[in-house]
Amino acid sequence: MPFAGRKQSGYGTGGIGYTMHDMTQKKMAVLKF
Repeated sequence: MPFAGRKQSGYGTGGIGYTMHDMTQKKMAVLKF
């Protein structure tokens, strides 16, 4: 993703670190048997 984001709208600004954070979704699963 470009540094300034898509169409320079502000989404994704800050470089690859912020882009990876925005595209990462944390999940948690708890199983009880």
